[in-house]
Parts: sequence; structure tokens; C-alpha cells
Amino acid sequence: FVPVLNVVVRLKRLPADARLPEFQNVVAVGSDFAFLRNLYPGWRLQGGEAGRAIQLAPSECVVGSHVAARLRLGVGDSIGLQPADPDSSSSDQVHQNFRITGVLSTGAAEDDQVFVSLASLQTLSGLNGKISLVQLSVPGEATEIERTLQELSATLAGVEVRPIRQIVE
Repeated sequence: FVPVLNVVVRLKRLPADARLPEFQNVVAVGSDFAFLRNLYPGWRLQGGEAGRAIQLAPSECVVGSHVAARLRLGVGDSIGLQPADPDSSSSDQVHQNFRITGVLSTGAAEDDQVFVSLASLQTLSGLNGKISLVQLSVPGEATEIERTLQELSATLAGVEVRPIRQIVE
């Protein structure tokens, strides 16, 4: 299983490019990226580490292919992230710079996201110790998977337990 935190952040290209928007709001995903790649082997990663699992350091990130295209970003470029809190007008708002180590292409929502380590996103967002969801792989036949879902639902009362993708039936 892998814990995941999803937070809307303001992404800035570093250095700025006057021909592009100053920033873009995106969903930042804080997690163990190497484990996510194991859960989703169909994900295609461009970059120096494309053939191996990437363990993101606190100052590294992977950007989705749509984000990379819109902001003309590639491996080795830098971005700045800060919480996209419209209620905060403070100039000392938390921000952190990241170096891009890969560009991810999935054909799904991940192409519009940026991936960082869970600890980095928790610190950046002020959500230390918090997660949005837990993803896990449950191998087996449909009946075994359904039984596991029922057991998790019973054990984790008050928590929504649902399958995300059906791989093989």
C-alpha cells in the first residue's frame, strides 16, 4: 500500500518565461513515486531514470506531460510550488523549489499533475501527518478482491473503500 496526499498548488516555472503564464494551479501528489509506478506499470516516464523506479528526493519532482508541455518544462528544469490558498495574501507564504527528474505520460489525470515526496508536500501544505487516500494492489480473482473490499470496509468504519481500476477479471 502507499499513502497519498493530493493538494492544489500554484506551480511557477523557474526562471519565469514572459511568453508563458506566471503560474498554473495543478494538483500536487505527495507519495512514494517508485511504489506508485509499481502499482501502475503502464505509466511511461521520460528522463534519465526512465527504466528504473525513481525515489524522489525532497527537492525533486516528476511532472505530468501536459504540465510540461504547457509550461515548456523538461528534465533538469526547476519549478516552484506554493499552496494555492486564495484566502492568503501573505507575502511570506511557504514555497519550495524542485528539480524535475522525469516527465510522466499516462493518458489520464496524472498528465496534469506534479509528483513530489509525501513529506515535502505535507510540509509545503502545512498538512504534516495527513493523507488523502491509501492505494493498494489486491491480486486475485474478482471474488477475492470483492471479499477484501468488504473486509476493509468493515475494519475501517467510516472510511470509503472502493476499487479504482479493474485490471483483469
